[in-house]
Amino acid sequence: MHHAKRMGLGAVSTALVTLLCAPVASATTTQFVGPDHGREQIIRAVARLVQVENIDRGPSGPSLGDEIVSSGVLVRGDTQVGTYGQVCTVTRAGADEDTGDVQCVATVALPKGQITLQGLSLLPRTDPVITAITGGTGAYRTAHGYLRSVEISDTEAQVTFHIIP
Repeated sequence: MHHAKRMGLGAVSTALVTLLCAPVASATTTQFVGPDHGREQIIRAVARLVQVENIDRGPSGPSLGDEIVSSGVLVRGDTQVGTYGQVCTVTRAGADEDTGDVQCVATVALPKGQITLQGLSLLPRTDPVITAITGGTGAYRTAHGYLRSVEISDTEAQVTFHIIP
């Protein structure tokens, strides 16, 4: 993840969320996992940052309580399959502006429901970022699992959802 002043997508990746819907169905696979042989649904997409705002609450520069609010779209090829929004709060400011921790909460909206994510990311960001799937609505109302995100550029991340119903 990027430092607090340009953190946007990295934290999102932490949440950069997005999941499936009819257009993404072709990107979904099912496999057996866990001792209970529950089915895991895997969804892959690219999360693309559209808007980001850094809110500097304390002293100038990264400090405890600063926030990064961001939103974007999830795409497969040229097709948009969802949207996301996330808020990350600096929970530990390091000795320099490139170190610290951010707590992120994100929601991914898909045609069949929403998926929520939450996690703590360390700065500087190291790939992959793994974030917990904490729930959802609609077709994802019982979802849990994790999101794996790898930064592709300053505005994009490859995201893989591992959803356990």
